[in-house]
Amino acid sequence: MNHFTIKDIENLSGIKAHTLRIWEQRYQLFIPKRKESKHRYYDNEDLKHILRISQLYHNGVKISKIAQLPASSIRSMAMEQYMG
Repeated sequence: MNHFTIKDIENLSGIKAHTLRIWEQRYQLFIPKRKESKHRYYDNEDLKHILRISQLYHNGVKISKIAQLPASSIRSMAMEQYMG
């Protein structure tokens, strides 16, 4: 299993680390794991979920709307957008 830092997630998703932290606190869209040093890290499933959220967000879906959706709906909507 891979571990990703918040900087890795920022680079892969195009969403600034500061914004990811705010979304984490405000919307609880994802809950990163923490090392003993308290630094966040994300696994493969977290990365996939965040990339789906990023896709929806970058395609005009408001984060407040995304936050209200269950993970299965986020997955479905992202797939629909991807398939066109």
